[in-house]
Amino acid sequence: MALKKETQQVRYTEQIGVNRGGGFAAMADASITQANQLNSLVTQFADVGLKELQSFGKKIGEEAAQNYEFGEKKVTYTDKTGEVKEQLVPTKVETPKHLNTVTGKETFEKEIYTRYRDEVFTNIKNIILEERTTAEENYDTQDNFSTIVDARLEPLLNELEPKFKIVAKTFAEEQHGMHGRMVAVNFSRHKEQVLGVEWTNTKKVFVDSINSHLFTNGDNKKSLELIKEFENKSNIAKDNNIVDAEATGSQLIKDQYIKANTMNLFKGVHIDDLDNASSMDIQTAIENYTKISSLIQISGPNKITLTMPNGDKKVINKTDLQKRTQNNFGVLNDIRTAFSNQANMLKSMLTQKTTDTSITSLYEHNKLETGKGLNATTGDMTKKEFSGHLFKGVSFENMINDFNSSVDLEERVDTKNALGNTKFLKWSISTQHVLPESVINNIEAAYGNFNQNSIEQLRNSGLITYMKDYRHTFKIDENVSNVEMDIFSTLGIDRKTKNRILAVENALALNPNLPDAIAEVTNFYKDYDKQSFKSASQAISWSSNGRVKSVQDLNKYIVQETGKLISKIDGADGVPVLSEILVQEVIKQVHLDIIEGMPLRNENDTKPLIKDALQYVMNGETGFGFSKFGYSNFRNIKLKDGQYAKKSHFVNSPPEKFSLPDGNGNMNIEWMTPAINYLVKNSEDYSAIDQFKPEFGKNIFLQATDINNATPKYYVVFVNQNGKATPLIDKNMLPIVYDPIPDYKNNMSNLNMNAGYEKMINDYRNKRMNFLEDRANIPKEYLSQSIPYEMKKIYNSQKYKDNVLNFDNDELIKTIPIGE
Repeated sequence: MALKKETQQVRYTEQIGVNRGGGFAAMADASITQANQLNSLVTQFADVGLKELQSFGKKIGEEAAQNYEFGEKKVTYTDKTGEVKEQLVPTKVETPKHLNTVTGKETFEKEIYTRYRDEVFTNIKNIILEERTTAEENYDTQDNFSTIVDARLEPLLNELEPKFKIVAKTFAEEQHGMHGRMVAVNFSRHKEQVLGVEWTNTKKVFVDSINSHLFTNGDNKKSLELIKEFENKSNIAKDNNIVDAEATGSQLIKDQYIKANTMNLFKGVHIDDLDNASSMDIQTAIENYTKISSLIQISGPNKITLTMPNGDKKVINKTDLQKRTQNNFGVLNDIRTAFSNQANMLKSMLTQKTTDTSITSLYEHNKLETGKGLNATTGDMTKKEFSGHLFKGVSFENMINDFNSSVDLEERVDTKNALGNTKFLKWSISTQHVLPESVINNIEAAYGNFNQNSIEQLRNSGLITYMKDYRHTFKIDENVSNVEMDIFSTLGIDRKTKNRILAVENALALNPNLPDAIAEVTNFYKDYDKQSFKSASQAISWSSNGRVKSVQDLNKYIVQETGKLISKIDGADGVPVLSEILVQEVIKQVHLDIIEGMPLRNENDTKPLIKDALQYVMNGETGFGFSKFGYSNFRNIKLKDGQYAKKSHFVNSPPEKFSLPDGNGNMNIEWMTPAINYLVKNSEDYSAIDQFKPEFGKNIFLQATDINNATPKYYVVFVNQNGKATPLIDKNMLPIVYDPIPDYKNNMSNLNMNAGYEKMINDYRNKRMNFLEDRANIPKEYLSQSIPYEMKKIYNSQKYKDNVLNFDNDELIKTIPIGE
């Protein structure tokens, strides 16, 4: 503290009481002067010390404030879902103990206030911004936003000193209000968008539904009910201030009423039961709908004639249509679009029916042909395409129904377990010469990696043995015989996998230990993969380690073994009746197998390859098969005059691959006869062969123009009693060529209109009915053949559920395929 002014000078004489007089006075004055100077110096020292102390305290206080670390405290709050959560908030500020001066404490409190205020305000802003982001992302309401913000701010504010809490709360309310308004705007905008989208979707759903109910021959009661419900939805949208509803809703409703009234013009032309509609009905409906669409077009006809289901005709004029629609172009366009869409839908249905028809027809044909020892066929599809269609949808169900009708109850399958049932797969192999792609993939994966567990499972199932020792049944001219042939290649299993299967089986024949056999074969292929062969001769020599002397020796062996196999077919009279190129095809396939990699101890190891190749060739995979209507050049034929026409012949590209059901449901190629007869009668040779009464399948045959063609064309040939053929020629002196594909596709597309096909489908339907009757006491009225083939009406009926699902026998119930 500074000295008071009146005490700044102290007279020495006053302090010591000395008289000032005389010489002592001079000395006293001198002493007084010195004393006052000393007093002044002490005062200056005191002032400087105090100032330095104050400056030091301020500095210490500032540093303390700057270096102060705010603590955090966990507090809880309850969110809008009721869940208790934790958050961190700043703790109260405590004055550091080392501040022991008034100036230091005052400076700290001043500086720390600013920092603490900023810390608290930042926490408040972060909480509000975080909840705003969450609210906007979830399109939440302002009320929900405010509730959660208040819940989170409360524990933070409670940690503050009362006076500072007022400041912080004022700041929080300001921030809360500002960001809350943005949340509200975001919610309102989103609500408008949602309601707008809902209205747009509602329009589409109702208009589509109204349109679908317009295509009925009964009254339009259901359509009017839908329009009334749509009108209510439109009014709700208007109340919600949906701009589009306010602008177009009323007119749209009016248009629907006009549309319903207009559709009364077309009553009677629709199909009421699409599930059971024939292809003819669907085709007629498509034609009618196309005509109606054209009538609506401005440049369209002035009138159209529609065909009713009973065959009657109905004429509709454009003026009638315009009066009903009040020339409302929007309604006209909607009706045109609705009819176009309906026609396209029916076209898709007809296409699917045609595909199902094709697959079912091929299935039936293959079952009959393989039962006689003839070839399964895939029509104009690849094996993979045919398999893909066969094992799904209606075709798959038909196949399962057919299989179930031939086995005991406990052996029956459904669509869920059929592909894992060995007996069903064997049925597929024997009747169709195909396997599901998934099964083939499993086989190829197992042997591709030589996975012992997978190989063991396949062998234990009996599937590998069945394919390796496959017995091909031949029925030729009433003679039945069984010849053992492999069938891997025929099934579409690739050459690499087939060779590995046969290699393992050959090794097991000498050593029945599976791990040893797999190890032996694996080592062979490790060495084989390092090789590069430029010819079959090199591959044969390396694979046999020189034990097979030459290609010629191997070819001779192949011819002998092929002849032995063919001679086992009863009907060949002990003499192989071989096509000129059949053996060459077998030799070719065996050579390709060896080049792909096949361990050979001697020529005998090629026996599985020969059997597989012969089956592959005979199955038609290279274009061969038995035929009553096909012809190829033969050798070793020892037949008497007139015997040739009485026998089936093994030919290239047998025409029977194009078989279709006739009027009785029997699969044959009768549909070709009119075209063949026309070509014969218009040939230049007709006058010369007329005396022999030319007849398709008796002395008129089809000879393929080339080999291995999936869509073959044929020469029309006349064959004499000795089996010698003469191609018929046209007026240009060129051989007559018949292409069956266009007629085949046309007949295939009309199969659903064929009474024979309907008979075939009814047979499968009956098998399914019998199958269901065996499993449950289904009411007779639900077994009518008028129900959809998918049996949905049975499955979904309450009586079916009451009679089937309440059985006590759990095991029986598990086997009943309930419709989706």
